[in-house]
Amino acid sequence: MWLELPPGFQIRANAAHSNGERIINGVVCPRVSHPWLVALYHNNTLQCAGVLINQQWVLTVAHCHMSDYIVQMGSDLLVSRRARKINATESFVHPWYDNRTDDHDIMLVKLSSPARLSRYVKKINLPSSCKDPGSNCTVAGWGITIMVKGATFSSELMCSDVSPISYQECKLYYPTVLKKYMICAVAPDGLSSTCIRQYLVTPFIAATRDGGAGTCWRQAPDLASGMRVEDTGERIINGGVCPRGSHPWQVALFQNNEFQCAGVLVNPQWVLTVAHCRRSDYIVQMGSDLLVGGRSRKIRATESFVHPWYNNRTDDHDIMLVKLSSPAKLSRNVKKINLPSSCKDPGTSCTVSGWGITIMVEDATNPSELMCSNVNIVSYKKCRKAYRTLLKKYMICAAAPDGLSSTCRGDSGSPLMCEGSLQGLVSGGYYPCRLPFEPVIYTRLCMYRKWIYDTMKTNS
Repeated sequence: MWLELPPGFQIRANAAHSNGERIINGVVCPRVSHPWLVALYHNNTLQCAGVLINQQWVLTVAHCHMSDYIVQMGSDLLVSRRARKINATESFVHPWYDNRTDDHDIMLVKLSSPARLSRYVKKINLPSSCKDPGSNCTVAGWGITIMVKGATFSSELMCSDVSPISYQECKLYYPTVLKKYMICAVAPDGLSSTCIRQYLVTPFIAATRDGGAGTCWRQAPDLASGMRVEDTGERIINGGVCPRGSHPWQVALFQNNEFQCAGVLVNPQWVLTVAHCRRSDYIVQMGSDLLVGGRSRKIRATESFVHPWYNNRTDDHDIMLVKLSSPAKLSRNVKKINLPSSCKDPGTSCTVSGWGITIMVEDATNPSELMCSNVNIVSYKKCRKAYRTLLKKYMICAAAPDGLSSTCRGDSGSPLMCEGSLQGLVSGGYYPCRLPFEPVIYTRLCMYRKWIYDTMKTNS
């Protein structure tokens, strides 16, 4: 699972679908500076923000759709006796809204009675034009203000200065989820951001959606009007070409002649990879460091065995065995690799290898040669700071000592070799790649020895 930033573990879209958003490192808004901003409650719990665009209509985002709401207005305080509350009677979701991707993430909410306008309650006009990149903007909301477990919503309305960035620039961060009807914004200092339960970007009135797993301070733009964590595979950024023939057990999985993921040969008839790479059929290529050409051998896969506890929303237990139609013929260029007999400690020197993209530019292609990067295992405690609740004990993290190299799109399933022992397969991380010192998550193979052996034995 690759998390589009701001975090995510989307980490793959998906894992953080309903986390909402936040104002991190913002400040208290000037008093009554946003009299058109409202709070939407469901069962006495804050759900989302919205804006009053007509005395009887509130504009918000479609992924906030609930069966009923109380709309609160007229106060910067989340809890206030002066606040006015009006029941919502109907919700009108955009007809093209997709609840899987949050495309066209916009909704109108009709109030049971018109709001009474005053100094504290005003309506806001819809934009007459689209603002250009670099414009000065403000995002306001009641989202959490610190990233700690059990953090509560801000009691006061919080503000942060942001600027829209160009579609082309934002596309580098969100290569597939970004659409022309979305807008991206980022804080100039890279420090403030929206977070949980902060669903509205102002003044250009576009919803933001958290694409990550609670690490709200990452320096990537907030995506306006819909985003999810994206399953983008992985990558080797700033790595070097692997020594010729140094990874004879590494294989490439193709579908419809397109490279999908990497894997390792653990038995002449079995390949180990990650479950989020599952496809309906594969061709498994082995015996060459070159992705195309060379003296590679190709064998069709017949069956895939995903771990029974795999969760395709969170990528928990992200491991899969692929059975080949015929045993691979072992040679100098094609070898099987042994499973680890023990788990390696933090600080251990390792190498990750793969055919993932090597530069962070739009339309980047996979390298022709197998790329390698030196990394060290990161402690569970340290990695937990980056991935919070998404990190589990059956995962392992590694990061480059210099903070410059990293895995990226196309590296999913790539092996982590530590002192000659296979310790992990690339599972996920943050996108864009090459965030300084950002660890990457691997499936911790020492925890799955029994399942691997039992599955191969039962299905041989």
